[in-house]
Amino acid sequence: MNTRVHLNGMNRHSSSTVKSYLQGCFAFVAIVLLFSTSASAQMDSLTAMVPLGPGHRWQYTRILNSACANRNLGTLDVWIDKDTLLDNGLKYWIRNEGRFPDGITDRYFVRFDSSTGNLYQRYQWANASERHVDSLRVAVGDTIKIGGMYIIRRAGFADTVCGLVTYTTQFVELPHTGWEERSYTLGLGLSTRKEVYAFYPNLACQSAVVTSHLVYARVDGNEFGTLLSLPGSNQEGPAGFELQQNYPNPFNPHSTIRITVPEKTVTDLTVFDLSGRKIAVLIHGIIDAGNHEVTFDATGLPSGTYFCRMRSGVFAQTIRLVLLK
Repeated sequence: MNTRVHLNGMNRHSSSTVKSYLQGCFAFVAIVLLFSTSASAQMDSLTAMVPLGPGHRWQYTRILNSACANRNLGTLDVWIDKDTLLDNGLKYWIRNEGRFPDGITDRYFVRFDSSTGNLYQRYQWANASERHVDSLRVAVGDTIKIGGMYIIRRAGFADTVCGLVTYTTQFVELPHTGWEERSYTLGLGLSTRKEVYAFYPNLACQSAVVTSHLVYARVDGNEFGTLLSLPGSNQEGPAGFELQQNYPNPFNPHSTIRITVPEKTVTDLTVFDLSGRKIAVLIHGIIDAGNHEVTFDATGLPSGTYFCRMRSGVFAQTIRLVLLK
């Protein structure tokens, strides 16, 4: 039996729907071809999953869902300044987190090896070891062990992120006391991150999930999505946590460090030397909401640069201390 389909009677809405459907199909086919045509195309597509370059910038919204509270943690800016050559002879990109452009709360060195599909990260401390983060060449459904952690590439699918019709791949760590899910999107980079915690923001909470969604990206001069805060805006920091620069700095041998937490929370304030060795624990445990002040006594320590790191819930920030004797 022959069946003839008549399109003449279609209304404009149906025609538009078919057109959109066909465009989506074409985009999906193009993405599949991009990932399957040749080794060089696959290498280029992997690099586009983790775009690194000067002036690149991303902005995320962050939402907390926990047994204690559900709330908006505000926006987080991530941006790249430039590249640098480290002591292992490899080139890294300097990746900043915080409030663009000056409110840096954390800084890392990152690099992507397109030949292996491996993403690496190093802390800013001298002699810090390189950490393997993800392996984008892993096939969907396969598991890889990275630094004692088992990670599964869970899915790969056509997607639309920040208005860009593209492709997204997901990775998930096997659950333990704290684990993550990460999604990388072709042309944009890290698009979603779910951080799962056993306790947040204090021991009364049994579990929590902090989800970061990409809302804006600037890659190779092209902009995608919507920027939610202007550069240099005086928006409130995530959940009101703050680690202030020590005073005085440089110092000899005592210096005052002030921190702020918005609620009763498990907090650690620790000092490290340039090699990453722990020098002093200034705060460790549950502290009340409000402003707190501690004194770092460097008596007996040699002159040099030290780092003070604050961790409180999902908040983390590091400042540099200079001891001059």
